[in-house]
Amino acid sequence: MKAMWGAVAIFSITTALMGMDGSVSAQPREPREQANAQIIAQGNAGDFLNRALQRIQQGDLRGGLEDINQALRLNPNYVQAYQARANLLSSQGNQQAAIADYSQALRLDAGFVPAYIGRASAQSAMGNNEAAIDDYSRALKLNNNNVQAYIGRGAAYAALKDFNRALNDLNQALSRDPSNGAAYYNRGGVLQLRGDRVNAMRDFQQAAEIFRQQQNPELYQRAMTRIQLLQMQRN
Repeated sequence: MKAMWGAVAIFSITTALMGMDGSVSAQPREPREQANAQIIAQGNAGDFLNRALQRIQQGDLRGGLEDINQALRLNPNYVQAYQARANLLSSQGNQQAAIADYSQALRLDAGFVPAYIGRASAQSAMGNNEAAIDDYSRALKLNNNNVQAYIGRGAAYAALKDFNRALNDLNQALSRDPSNGAAYYNRGGVLQLRGDRVNAMRDFQQAAEIFRQQQNPELYQRAMTRIQLLQMQRN
């Protein structure tokens, strides 16, 4: 059970890596400025954060962290930089430090939804599901159409074996985003735990097809493995 929901928590937040949802990027740059950022000295906090995101996307995590730290030295109130550093720390397994940065971002901007979602994901990774539910709920009060928050809160409810609320959240997610593979996968897991193998199979199959179309072999294989296990149970 712990391993299952740990895996769910990893991809319930589909934008956990840097720069995927725009919420942690600095001010938009012109293409020429983006090119110049690679060869000129960075002059302000926004420059450093932009370069950090580029480095992280290229796999230079250490260089990215150094640039984020420099951005925060230049601007200690830079909400997006705290969010970016928290995302990076969380992806490296340093959840306590990530939570501290998410919390600092929220002290600076109490309405910053990505920080609530990031902190909730980090809390879930530590097994603090009640705290995660609280943060997901805060995010949904600010934006009740946030699919990530419904998926994440559903996973946290499932970890607490509150399957009815878990299913409700996952249904809410799918009503807003019918092509979300993570929501189908998570709902399949909840249905399986409730003993509904037929509908669980359907959800895993739907998730597998979506992951296949997205060319995501890792998540596709996860879904196929769940299908195979269900088929073995039936036999």
